[in-house]
Amino acid sequence: MSTTLKNTGVDPNTGKSYEHRREWVESRFIELVGAFAIDIAAYAVMSNHLHVVLRIDIESANRWTDREVVEHWHLLFKGTELTQRFAKGELVAERNLAQLKHTIAQYRSRLSDISC
Repeated sequence: MSTTLKNTGVDPNTGKSYEHRREWVESRFIELVGAFAIDIAAYAVMSNHLHVVLRIDIESANRWTDREVVEHWHLLFKGTELTQRFAKGELVAERNLAQLKHTIAQYRSRLSDISC
């Protein structure tokens, strides 16, 4: 049997409050906006769902340097051994440059795409 939360965010069967989840959602939004080239124009956190209006900022992502792209990606994901070395400022062997550039291009694309 499913439990339906009323607009208050309190489970009517147990009396347990889930209001703290609103704060978690808001803090997660702030974290994600810092990593992605996506802005949140508006949002509403309801008791059992949320609404979000997003604006993709592709121009911003295209202005990021390769290092900035990797730094943004690493805010949320581990990346590859190659991108980890690149982020630390270590020299990348010439034979690995094409792979690094390809990975950075993928990261740049994903950081400005809500469907990935």
